Amino acid sequence: MMDPSTILVLGVGELGLSILTALASLTPKPPITVLLRPPNPQAKPKSALLDTISSLSISTLHADLVTASIPQLTQNRTRRPRSGGEALLLWQFGVDYDILGRGSAQDLFDEQCDVRDMLRAQHQQDEVGGTEWVIISTGIFTSFLFELSFGVVGNFTPLLAGIGGGGASGSLEGEEDEETSSPPIPMVRALGSWDTRVTVTSVEGIGRLTAAILTASNPRVANEVVHVAGDTISYQQLADIVEKAVPAVAVVAVADRGTGKREGLRRELWSTERLREELRMEPGDSVRKYRVVFAEGRGVAWEVEGMWGFRRGVEGVGVDEWVRGMVGRK
Repeated sequence: MMDPSTILVLGVGELGLSILTALASLTPKPPITVLLRPPNPQAKPKSALLDTISSLSISTLHADLVTASIPQLTQNRTRRPRSGGEALLLWQFGVDYDILGRGSAQDLFDEQCDVRDMLRAQHQQDEVGGTEWVIISTGIFTSFLFELSFGVVGNFTPLLAGIGGGGASGSLEGEEDEETSSPPIPMVRALGSWDTRVTVTSVEGIGRLTAAILTASNPRVANEVVHVAGDTISYQQLADIVEKAVPAVAVVAVADRGTGKREGLRRELWSTERLREELRMEPGDSVRKYRVVFAEGRGVAWEVEGMWGFRRGVEGVGVDEWVRGMVGRK
């Protein structure tokens, strides 16, 4: 993209903070502003977050964008003045929407296809010097694989402190509780098959890649979808990684009381047919929609070696390394 003179970051959630940290390390560093919702007088002040932003020498701007629809916001951000000079960088979570297309089990993904169509159509109509855009296609967050609600990994206590909302520390949906005298047994469930693969990128990796793409030259990155990846693994490989990490944190469960036999990991297959039936029973359940898409395996995985970051020497974080880092953090 063009060498940025100023940068506006919309929002500062888990990903936004990683992007801000990476942008703050640019040399030379352009002026950076982050757009936040207006403070809620009835909510607890986010002083720690604001202190972190301030420590990065980043300005804050408060505005309420909640009432605007996603298409309106995107249209407003991508429509340029005729003098040109604007650039828009988006990230897209989850899948390759060009491959998946419309009509998947997760209807929210159709909106992502609309965003791509709109940007491409506008680029074809714009004159030279108009708004540039780049979409960073990230796969899913590495941490999302371990979210309890997703249902793939459960009872994996090394991540208890590392993932919000309880993370992967609780029991998975449909799992029978062990007696309280025995710690729960970690579990990995495969979506579709054990050979089905999924691409993941850590939020820290996305931050570094965003900064690198924003300032890339020779060649510049503009008006295209850029695929990035920290790792692409099968559910079999994921289970092996989790199983290897279990003894490192002394997560031991007695599988056969009275004999002392121990079991480090349980593995279970959730077939595509089963997941489709579960979605049919609860058609409004967003998580079940995600599960079906990832079980079907279309557009959810790409090879790390062919991706932009790998070619440019911007190292990603593999799942094995990410898990070991979480174990060491605990």
